[in-house]
Parts: sequence; C-alpha cells; structure tokens
Amino acid sequence: MFFRLTYAVTKKYLYITNVRTAMLFDMRTYHCRPGTAGQHLELYGRHGFAVQSRHMGAPLVYALTESGPQNSYTHVWAYKNAADREARRAGMMADPEWRAYRDMITQVDFMMHQDNRLLNATSFYDARSAAQTLLTFARP
Repeated sequence: MFFRLTYAVTKKYLYITNVRTAMLFDMRTYHCRPGTAGQHLELYGRHGFAVQSRHMGAPLVYALTESGPQNSYTHVWAYKNAADREARRAGMMADPEWRAYRDMITQVDFMMHQDNRLLNATSFYDARSAAQTLLTFARP
C-alpha cells in the first residue's frame, strides 16, 4: 500500500513504500546576514527550488527559525543511503540551471555560514507515521 504525501509547493508526491530500510537525512541550516533570510528564500523560491526538487525530491522540512538563532532556516532531505545522496547531488551539481542559481546566490552574499549534518534513521523510526502526521497539518 502506498501513502501519498502531497508537497504543496511543487505538487509532487512522495511515495513511501518500505519504511524499515535504512535512511539517511541531510539536515542543513543556513545562517544569513541580519535581515536577508527572507530575500535569500525568495531568490531560492524563484530560481532554486524547482531545479533542486527535480533532483532531490521534496524536502521533508523547509522552515524559518522561529526561536533560537535568528536569520536562519533549515531544510532536511531524505535518501535511501549515502550512495543515493551522492548520485542525486551529482546530478544536481551538473545541472546548468542549478549552477546558474548558485552563481546568483554567491553574488548577493546573503549567507554568513551553514551547518550540515548527516543523520541516520533509528531502528524505530516509522516514515509512514511521520507522513501521516505531516498530512494532518497540510494546507487545503
């Protein structure tokens, strides 16, 4: 049985089939210069999101910081394993549209630094339950 999680921005679907396989999560937090996080996300929304999603699929999380260090946002992507992550990222990095977006971001200089973490799913993590929880919060 498939559970379908609709991602509102792209209207693409994430199909979760085997939830007990190993998963790798890539969590990235970007810290922007004061007052520029919104501008950074606006630029990404117009020029980066579609091309990144085409290669990486829908992110599990893409959120602005509400408490804690301000002027930052975090996104989380899921992969089957390190090889899956490497293959998807290589495809994205070779995409001229992604390279053009990266050039734009470099020129505007919004980012101060970023934190990256690769996380392994625990043995009791249940992606189906997580997907069901996300669906309860989905916007109509």
